[in-house]
Amino acid sequence: MTKNVGFQYAKLGIRCNAIAPGAVNTNIGNTIYDPNKFGMERAMAGINLNPRVGEPEEIAKIALFLACDDSSFINGNNHYSRCGLDGLLSEQAGFFVVIIEYSAERLLSK
Repeated sequence: MTKNVGFQYAKLGIRCNAIAPGAVNTNIGNTIYDPNKFGMERAMAGINLNPRVGEPEEIAKIALFLACDDSSFINGNNHYSRCGLDGLLSEQAGFFVVIIEYSAERLLSK
């Protein structure tokens, strides 16, 4: 999706990138009261191999960088933030936070 959107809208000044974080220290575990055993086993597969858990601020810094002008040439990419676990996880693991950045002024001037 990011490659297609990034390519299709690049000439309009719209960039599309995604962040695929691995394990992040959040309170999500506090909201799961009765998880499905099979689903939890699949979600936790390989977690003991993780060098460390990320912090929400670390993922936020990636989003801020992708939204700033310093990353203006980065477009159509998936940014995996898993502390080196990319070799162990498939591309479908984790979830994506899609960042679409554009200049309204550029869009309105077309």
